[in-house]
Amino acid sequence: MAIGMKQSLQLGQNLVMTPQLQQAIKLLQLSRMELENLINTELVDNPTLDESAESESTTQSMNEMETAEGPKVEENPQASEDFNWESYLENVRSTPSLPVYRGGEEELPSYENTLTQPANLTDHLLWQLQLGGLAEKDRAIGEVIIGNINEDGYLTATVEEIAQKENFDPHEVEAVLYTIQNFDPIGVASRDLKECLLVQIYDMKTEDEMLERIVENHLSDLEKKNYQAISKALGLSMDEIIKRIKVIEELEPKPGRAFGGAPSHYIIPDIYVVKRGEEYVVMLNEDGLPKLKISTFYKNLLEKGEFSQAQT
Repeated sequence: MAIGMKQSLQLGQNLVMTPQLQQAIKLLQLSRMELENLINTELVDNPTLDESAESESTTQSMNEMETAEGPKVEENPQASEDFNWESYLENVRSTPSLPVYRGGEEELPSYENTLTQPANLTDHLLWQLQLGGLAEKDRAIGEVIIGNINEDGYLTATVEEIAQKENFDPHEVEAVLYTIQNFDPIGVASRDLKECLLVQIYDMKTEDEMLERIVENHLSDLEKKNYQAISKALGLSMDEIIKRIKVIEELEPKPGRAFGGAPSHYIIPDIYVVKRGEEYVVMLNEDGLPKLKISTFYKNLLEKGEFSQAQT
């Protein structure tokens, strides 16, 4: 058998995964938050990358807006001499101290002052305490009581402990405690679940003695859903028991719950779907993403050929 060499042409398709293509595939799999974290990490680790500033055109237009001159107003030296300062100062004293924005050249309040703060149970109760028309001593007692309320709205100290520690009369502490329990939210500052539910029932003014007796004497049966025992003890039918249980289920076992919890976290979308004419266009959400560029310092080194020399 003869052995020889020959040339042949064969066509085929092969996918070559270049480093750029591999990097692009990895980037496409990232969410917006992951991409932002990756960019910030690369900005720290890679000295040749730099964050791009605003475009020159934008900066220039902003500068032009800031330096734009309005119509010149001629100064009248005589006007300052004829000005009635006594009347002016009197008007200043009589005007409200709170600034009100009415447009024109008046300065807007700072952005930070317009941000809403999350509701706080302690501040909410103290605000009601100040508006309650109580005597100074009762307000002092109320502040101590409010300071001993946990996030669920329950009192963590006994009346005796508060009275002994702050040198108050226990009867006065009990009276102020009753007042605070009728603040919003109803049932706050209760010492246990039973008291919390009863305060809310009293506030409803239903005058349903059986409803009160269920809460006072049969909370354990409610927890076990032993409705037959409640029906037998109170001599009521199951329908009457179920009707009152539905009322109890509407009560709030943790009055402070509405003022607690973690702050809201808003979802940042990866894309936007915008309607343009009769079509819907998908747009990437690039708000807040750093714009990257090659560092000017390293770019100059590459152009001058000094970067390779510095490495060697």
